[in-house]
Amino acid sequence: SKDDKTVKASYLTITYRPEVHSPLTYNGYAQACFQQPLPNGVVAETPGEARVVGTYTTTFKPMSGYCWDDGKVEPYVVTWEIVNARVENAVVTQRGALTYTGEPQQPTVDASAEVKGWQTVTWKYSTSQGDYTETMPSFTDAGTYTVYFEASAPNHEPAYGSFGVTVDRARSAEVTLSPKRLPYTKKEQGPDVTFVHCTESDDSVKRATDVGTYAVKATPDENYAWSNGETAAREFTWSIVDSLYTVQFDGNGG
Repeated sequence: SKDDKTVKASYLTITYRPEVHSPLTYNGYAQACFQQPLPNGVVAETPGEARVVGTYTTTFKPMSGYCWDDGKVEPYVVTWEIVNARVENAVVTQRGALTYTGEPQQPTVDASAEVKGWQTVTWKYSTSQGDYTETMPSFTDAGTYTVYFEASAPNHEPAYGSFGVTVDRARSAEVTLSPKRLPYTKKEQGPDVTFVHCTESDDSVKRATDVGTYAVKATPDENYAWSNGETAAREFTWSIVDSLYTVQFDGNGG
């Protein structure tokens, strides 16, 4: 009708509707779902911007005296979202070394990761890929183990990875012989032998009769090593020697 044309003509036309950007990725700062500035004659009702991950609804409304390009003045409602960023460059390494003690031990680690918005990273660990907890696993026996980790933070997708944990052998295996030199007596004899954290080899010789050099052989037990860290079988020698002095008698007993 003539009245409708008059009403429409009294409005200023908004040339375009705001372009909405979604999804946005969390960056730690407030983000607007639309490019600013808005077209002339448009206002955005809250929330027009947000900071944390979530789904939001924003209403764009023509100001008094304006209409959309289709002549309508009803609010323009859009739904948009901010999605999780990712935890990046998550790395965990064992600090120092563990040495076998016979008791469970937890490794000390250095852990680092990059996140947005100064969020706090929570570290969780597991000996399998799943069932992560904030308690670091413990290890008893010497060896190398794999620990899996989860690094998570608010408004972030977690990162996953693994690192190695080493428990070194205790360097306390030893064999003591006392004495190492015995005089020849025509009888079977041998030194007193003590094995500490090691096992005697089958071809070890601890007793003998004849003059000569003999070897006690042993291998470190599981979780132990020799003082230099080696674990191969080792020989510890001892000997039976001729008498150092020969007493001679003459007919006069002198």
